[in-house]
Amino acid sequence: MPEISAVSAYNPTPATGHGVEIPPPRPPAIDSGPQSLCEPHRAFIEAQQRLRRNYTAIYQDLVDQFGFTGRYNSVKRFAGRLVQREPEQFDRLEFAPGEEAQVGYGEGALTRIPGGDRYRRPRLFGFCRISEHRRGNRVSCGARTQDDSTCSTSKGCAFRSM
Repeated sequence: MPEISAVSAYNPTPATGHGVEIPPPRPPAIDSGPQSLCEPHRAFIEAQQRLRRNYTAIYQDLVDQFGFTGRYNSVKRFAGRLVQREPEQFDRLEFAPGEEAQVGYGEGALTRIPGGDRYRRPRLFGFCRISEHRRGNRVSCGARTQDDSTCSTSKGCAFRSM
């Protein structure tokens, strides 16, 4: 068995013995699939979307005016990719502690009425407020139902809890 010398064990050249290392070939590009039948009508579809036409009306116009042979779902998918969606807006509110509070109303999950087989969605009330604390500001949040005996009205409940 041949011995490995210390010099060859720490040799910086590749194991092939050549001084130049050849990188492996790149994988082939992924084919994005066949072109949509709607692509030749892109300008018409975009113009119809600017007029706020729905996908059904656009499809019917393509069939009537251009003899479009594709299906409705292909128009719906193609036009859906063209829609410019506005990002959701989040406003950052900055107030001094105790200066403002946030209140929200809504409906809860279906809940069984006690003593019966009926279900209902209770009305919920939620609030958040910022208060000063010796170790920093603290956010306190809570939620109550309208049926809560400690709250006569939702607004009254919010102000009593603060």
